[in-house]
Amino acid sequence: MSLTALAQDKLYLLDGTKKTVKVLEVGLDALIYSELSESGAPFLNSKESIRLSELLLVEYKNGSIEIFNRPEKNSVSTSQGLVSHSKKASEQSANSNFISLNTIALCNADIAGFYEYILPSKKVGLGVMAAYNFNLYATNPNLFIAILNNGKKKYDVGGYINFYAGGIRKRTSFFFGLMIKYTSFNYSINTGTSTNIVYKPATGSQLATIFTLGFHTQLSKNLFFKPFVGIGVFALKGDYKTQLNENLNSNSQGNTYDYSFLPKAYIGLNIGYNL
Repeated sequence: MSLTALAQDKLYLLDGTKKTVKVLEVGLDALIYSELSESGAPFLNSKESIRLSELLLVEYKNGSIEIFNRPEKNSVSTSQGLVSHSKKASEQSANSNFISLNTIALCNADIAGFYEYILPSKKVGLGVMAAYNFNLYATNPNLFIAILNNGKKKYDVGGYINFYAGGIRKRTSFFFGLMIKYTSFNYSINTGTSTNIVYKPATGSQLATIFTLGFHTQLSKNLFFKPFVGIGVFALKGDYKTQLNENLNSNSQGNTYDYSFLPKAYIGLNIGYNL
């Protein structure tokens, strides 16, 4: 029995498996070996082969080791001496931190950046966003600011949560979510009369709740494309509510409105990099 045990060689493969065999020959591209019987003795006239590209190393019966390939960084050695490659660990370490820029926001002179962290379940993402606007005056994409006197958008900040129903391990993943977005802006309040118009500088804000829908596509290992749309509402209050309703009613042709809530839409065509 001792002699039989000494005749055993051990093959460690890159996929994490281990074979106890009798090595017969090591060629340029393959290793030839013989399977062992239940008693541990090699079968007579039994020859199997394995490509050297599949081997991590061979531990020969005399204790010497010959290494054929190097494992990847996330390969681990178990307590039994087995070497295994953890693809799951690789998948979990990737696609966890998403940093992106909303390219369509550039058309409105917005520099809008997004950061999203994917939870270990790969089904939920938590994120924050921020944007700064370089326009001298608000334009049509910010309709309910542009309608004000001297309206100028300043910045956006917000937080959001995305739900990936099928997980985010696939190449393309659909999601739906919720975004809370705060927008700050400047404008002027008309405090004069019809014959003596006086404008007083003022600041205003919108706090919008937006429901989003979109998809995430990995273009390469680290680059991704994430288009989405959102629709929601924000509440009007204070001087902003008064001034906006006055401006809307000035063109209402006799009808008078008193809006307390108005719709809010958002479009994202994000290009980003995942860490």
